Amino acid sequence: SFDNKFLLSLKTLLTKPGYLSLQINSGKRTRYTLPIRMFLMMAILYIVASNISKFIEDKNHFNTQKLYHEDELNLLQNIGDSTENVNPFINGAEQSDLAKIMAEAWENPSQSTDSALTNIGVENTLINRFIYFKTVQLSKLNEREFKHFIRSQILIIHLTFVPILALLLNLSFIRRRDMYFLDHFTFAVHTQTIILFLL
Repeated sequence: SFDNKFLLSLKTLLTKPGYLSLQINSGKRTRYTLPIRMFLMMAILYIVASNISKFIEDKNHFNTQKLYHEDELNLLQNIGDSTENVNPFINGAEQSDLAKIMAEAWENPSQSTDSALTNIGVENTLINRFIYFKTVQLSKLNEREFKHFIRSQILIIHLTFVPILALLLNLSFIRRRDMYFLDHFTFAVHTQTIILFLL
């Protein structure tokens, strides 16, 4: 049944890393769940667990007014610590455009993107505007909201990393005539499935 195949695949994936990928690539697929299907099942479980965790955190957070004020104080402290951590780097003799943009976004989040990039002398490109905009968004999040933001991006990060890892492996083993991109793609999917399970 599907449940048995999924549990066997998960057990094999956790106890014998790489073995499941070899089995799938060699054509022995009847006993195991297909890589993409397994990843999707793990993604569903992650979303459910993440929503339950979010519900519990929100319930605990809004349980008392005292906890709410403590969270606000923690937010102010975190912003202060972040500014202190950024400033010594920004005030250095050499500073990258990325460092300038992020520092400006943390210190002056209320100004417009065009004004900010002009003030720090950085070229007004699409990527620089995007970095500034995202940094401003992150600077306005409190600790709970930041955790929720990271959780919401996990699946996107994993999906993006699968073809990148497969391509890097393919380039690393480019001289192997018996290994193809699809083989590396299977291994990359299994790798991200393990990481998703451990999260």
